[in-house]
Amino acid sequence: MFYAGFQTYSNSKLHFKRWSFFNALHKYKCMKTILKLIALIMLTLTLTNVSKAQAIVSTNNGSPIITVVSVPRIVNSTDNFGDMIVTTYTDTVTTTTPTIITTYNNNTAVTTNGTPVVTTNLATVPTTVATTANVATVITSNGAPIVTLTNSYVPVTTTSGTSTIVTTNLNVLTTSTTPIATTTTVVPVTTVNDGSGNLISISNGTATSNTAISYAITTTNSSSVYTVATTANQSTSVTKNGTPVVGATIAYSTANSVDASNNPVVKTYKLTTTTTTTPVDTATTVTPVTVTKDGNGNLISTYYGAPTTTDNVANNAVVTTANALYSTATTTQNVANQTVYGNPTTTYANVNGTATSTVAYSQAKAKSADAKVLNVAKTTTVTTVTPVTTTATTVTPVTNVTTNTAVTTTVYADGTTPTLVTYSAPTVTENTSVSTAKVVTNSTQTAVTNSVANFGTRIDQVSFLQDQNKRLNKQLDSDAFDRNKLVEATEVYSATSYLTADYGRTNVSDTYTFSNQRYGFGFEEFIGANDLVGIQYDYVTGNLKSDTNEASGSLVKHHIGLFNLVKLSDLVVKTDLGYAYDKYTNAHTLNALNYSNTGSTKGNDYWANVRVYSPKAYGFRAYVNGRYEGDKLTGFTEDGSAYTAQVFSDTTTSKFTAAGGLRFDANATDYLRLIAEGGYNSDKLIDYKAGFVFEPNKQISVSLQGLQQRYAQPAVNGQAVNSKVSLQGDIKF
Repeated sequence: MFYAGFQTYSNSKLHFKRWSFFNALHKYKCMKTILKLIALIMLTLTLTNVSKAQAIVSTNNGSPIITVVSVPRIVNSTDNFGDMIVTTYTDTVTTTTPTIITTYNNNTAVTTNGTPVVTTNLATVPTTVATTANVATVITSNGAPIVTLTNSYVPVTTTSGTSTIVTTNLNVLTTSTTPIATTTTVVPVTTVNDGSGNLISISNGTATSNTAISYAITTTNSSSVYTVATTANQSTSVTKNGTPVVGATIAYSTANSVDASNNPVVKTYKLTTTTTTTPVDTATTVTPVTVTKDGNGNLISTYYGAPTTTDNVANNAVVTTANALYSTATTTQNVANQTVYGNPTTTYANVNGTATSTVAYSQAKAKSADAKVLNVAKTTTVTTVTPVTTTATTVTPVTNVTTNTAVTTTVYADGTTPTLVTYSAPTVTENTSVSTAKVVTNSTQTAVTNSVANFGTRIDQVSFLQDQNKRLNKQLDSDAFDRNKLVEATEVYSATSYLTADYGRTNVSDTYTFSNQRYGFGFEEFIGANDLVGIQYDYVTGNLKSDTNEASGSLVKHHIGLFNLVKLSDLVVKTDLGYAYDKYTNAHTLNALNYSNTGSTKGNDYWANVRVYSPKAYGFRAYVNGRYEGDKLTGFTEDGSAYTAQVFSDTTTSKFTAAGGLRFDANATDYLRLIAEGGYNSDKLIDYKAGFVFEPNKQISVSLQGLQQRYAQPAVNGQAVNSKVSLQGDIKF
C-alpha cells in the first residue's frame, strides 16, 4: 500500500509540472502566502501562552521537618521494705512532618506539610531515683498497776467406808493490770541518686508522733481448805417372830431292777416332805449425823438428820422328809417263736487276675499285578490269657417271728391293797436274716487278636531304567543332518569335529524322576560330494529318584556310534550303527520293617537305524524310519535284607520299530537356522525337538535344541515324559 501511494504521488507531481502557470505561482503568490502563515502561527502561539491557565507539572516528596523534644516520665513504686521509690526517666519524643513539593507549569513551586508522625523513645536508664524511708523512734513508760481479788468455793465429795466427806476449798484469783504508754516518732528521709547510683541529696521531712496505750495483765491463783463436813449413819434394829405355817407334799419315785430270773422289777417309793415356815420381822432405824470442822480441824457444828425406819420380813422354813416303799411290780414275758425259710437265690461273681500276653509275628509277601511293588503284609497275633476266679453265692432268706406278751404283777407294801396283775398287748417282731453258702471255682479266658499292617517297597527300578535306556539310545543317534543342511561337501576329505552336551529330566511319573547328563564328541567328513561318514563317542550318566526317598537307581552308558548321511538327488538317507555298554544300580528300602536292598548289574545294546527324508518343500521334509535294536541285561540278586531281596534273570530282547514324522529346516538369517522335527513310532512313542543352529562361518557352528519324548497313551510306563536341552558345537578342520 505504501508503494502504491508513492506511485500516485509521483504521478501527481509529474502532472503538476505540466501546468503552465506553476512558475508564476511559485514566485509571487506562494512566498506571500507562506509569510502570512508564519505570522499567523506565531500570533496564535503567543495568544495561547498568555491565555493558558496554571497547571501542575509534578508532585514530589520534600525533606521532612524533624523536631526532637525530651519529656520526663515518673514511675512510682514500693520496695520490699515498704519504702516509696520515685524513678524519673527522660524520654525522647520525635515529631516527623512530611513535606510535598508541587511544581506548576509557570515554573512556580508550593511546599505543603503533611500529617506529623510522633514517635516516643522510652528511656531505659533513669535520670534520678528518689527513695523515701521512714525513720522511727519509740519511747515506752509504765503506769501504776491495778490489783483485784476474786474468791470461789469448790466442794469435793469423797467416801470413807459408810461415811460421806465433803471438803470445800477456797480459791483466790489475784489479777494485776499495768498500763503501758508507747510513743512512736516517724521522720521521713528522702535520698536522691542519679541513674548511675551516685548520691545527689538527702532531705528530712516533717516528723509525726503517735502514742498508744496497752495493758500488761498478770494473774496468780491460790487454793486452801475452807471446811470439811463428814456425814455418817447411826442404825438401831428390833427383831420379832410371827405365827409358823406347816405344809406337806407327797411324791412317788421308782427304782428299776431284775429278780433272780432276770425279770424286770419296778419298786415304787412314797416320799412325804413336811415344811414349817415361821415369819421373822426385823425393823431398822437409820439417823444421819453430819459433823463440820474448819481447815484446822476445829469443830464447827454437829447436825442430826431425820431418822428412817425399814421393815425386813424373812420366812424361816424348816423342812423334814420321810421316804417309804409303796409297791413292787414284777414283769414277766410270755414268748412264742416261729422260723420261716424263703426261696434261695444264687449269684456268680467273676474276678479276673493279671492277664499275660504273648505276641507273635508273621509275614506274607506278594508282588503287585504290575510287578512294580513288593507288598508285605505283617500280621501281629496277640494271645492274652486271663485267670478267672468264679464265686457262686447262694443266699436263703430266714425270717424268725417272735410273739411277746408282757405280764406285770404289782404287790403293795401296806399289806392291805390286793395284788394287781395286768397283761400288755402282744408284740410281734420279725427278724429276717440270710443264710449264705459260697462255692469258688478257678478257670482261664483266652483272647486272640490279629492285626494286619500292609507295607510296600518299589522293586521296578531296573525296568524303569531299561525303558529310559531305550529312549536314550534313540537320542544317541547322530545329528549329522542338523550340522549339514545341504549335504554338500565344500571340500572332500575335510574332517569336522564337534562336541555335544545335554541335560534331560522327566516329569514325576509314578513317584519317579529320572535325570541324565550327556557329554560327547565326534568326527565326520565327506567322502564324496554328497556322502558324509562319521564316528562319535558319548558318556551318559542318569539318576533315578523317588519322591518317597525309598527307591533310587542309576544308569551309566558308554556309546560308540558310526553314521552315514547321503543325498540322492533331493532324497536324504541317514544311517546310524550304535553300540552301548551299560551299568545299572538300584536300591529300595522298607523303613517301617527295617528292610533295605541294593543291586548292580551291567548290560549292552546294539542297534541299526535308517531314516529316509523326502525332498524338501518350503523347508519341510517328511521321513520314514526303520530301527532294529537288541538289548541284553545280566541277571543278579540284590544284596541286603534277604526277605525283600529280588532276583533278576538274564534278559535279552530285540525288536524292530517303524516310525514316521516331519522335519522343518530353514534359514532365519545368513548365520542362523531354525530346526524342528517330530515323529511317532510303532511303540506309540512320540518324540519332537526344536532349536537353532548358529554358523558364523564355514568352520564353526553351534546348535542349541530342546527335546521331549512321551508315550501317546499316558498309562504306558507310568506317564513319563522325557525333556532335555542339548548344546552342540562343531569345529571343522
